[in-house]
Amino acid sequence: MAQILFTLPTQSYPTGVTNIPPQSVPVGAIMLAAIIDITQMTDPATSFSAPFEVSNDGGTTWDGWASFTRFGQPVPLDRNGNPSNTVTLQGPLPQVATSQTRIRGSVTVNGPITIGGTIQSR
Repeated sequence: MAQILFTLPTQSYPTGVTNIPPQSVPVGAIMLAAIIDITQMTDPATSFSAPFEVSNDGGTTWDGWASFTRFGQPVPLDRNGNPSNTVTLQGPLPQVATSQTRIRGSVTVNGPITIGGTIQSR
């Protein structure tokens, strides 16, 4: 079952970096997902990058987990013609989460843009 670890509030973010502080990952989790609402991100002159890191030792050391970049564009449509309002980055953890597993990241905006989302364990 998915558990929200962090919520990035939906709001207008200026150009710059917003840090996502370290969050504990539930014991036994095997996958993480970053889900970002792109409904209002239609200006092609804007973009965001979101790199994430994982720690398996309570935050002493960090390793890259995943990263993605999105440029503003019209919201894509799914195969039924409905708007696909979110983008999702999902992938396995390097090992099954223990009480020492943490995730952190940042969102770097070339904006301003209005986005929001969540980081979830699965």
